[in-house]
Amino acid sequence: MYGQYQNDLSAEAVTLELIGLIRADRLLPNEGKAHPHAARAAGEAVRNIQKVLQRDGRSMDRDFRELLTAAVPLLDELAGTGSHKDTNIFDMKSGARRREGNPKFDEKLANMRDALDARAQAVFEEHWLGDVKREFKALGLSRSRQEREAKGKLKFDIAMGMGKL
Repeated sequence: MYGQYQNDLSAEAVTLELIGLIRADRLLPNEGKAHPHAARAAGEAVRNIQKVLQRDGRSMDRDFRELLTAAVPLLDELAGTGSHKDTNIFDMKSGARRREGNPKFDEKLANMRDALDARAQAVFEEHWLGDVKREFKALGLSRSRQEREAKGKLKFDIAMGMGKL
């Protein structure tokens, strides 16, 4: 009965996802790489952000609200642009057409990252970095073990990408 309400994302979760879209390469690819789901990921992020802003807009942290509000038009523009182009070259292994990155998408992605990077980094440092450093230190004694355990977890990926760990 209440299952539909348990899947709603919090403002913190959506903001961390947005910082991951801006800072981490695994959610949206770097320029020049064809990624067929990048535009869809941007569209999904817009829907999640709008849902959170509508639900929690006045009660959420000011830093979160400003970052999310600034990101909506940029991500919406990304979602409307195709992230890849099909070519006439067929891949023998998969039997599908090869995809190339769309230069317009790459340009808009770079513009979005440039526009939001400093603000996203400041929000991450203020709200998550201290906890991430403590959790990372608690993972183990050796640096290689810490990195293995932390790999794939979004907040650790962001902190490693920023060079903070």
